[in-house]
Amino acid sequence: MLRKAALRLIGVVLPVVVAMTISGHVAVADPHADIIVEAASRAQIPASWIAAVLHAESGSRRRAMTA
Repeated sequence: MLRKAALRLIGVVLPVVVAMTISGHVAVADPHADIIVEAASRAQIPASWIAAVLHAESGSRRRAMTA
């Protein structure tokens, strides 16, 4: 149980760290760009962090659900 939680955390954190080092901007072609930029502004964090978590959690699939 703990190992599974640790692996899940790594799966979320690693893409965020990579996104932080690559770019501070969300790709223009991202269909969620407006929402991501708004959320980043409200939370005062880089939009790339939110985009990375969105991608890690659901692959940006609208109908994705947590198991």
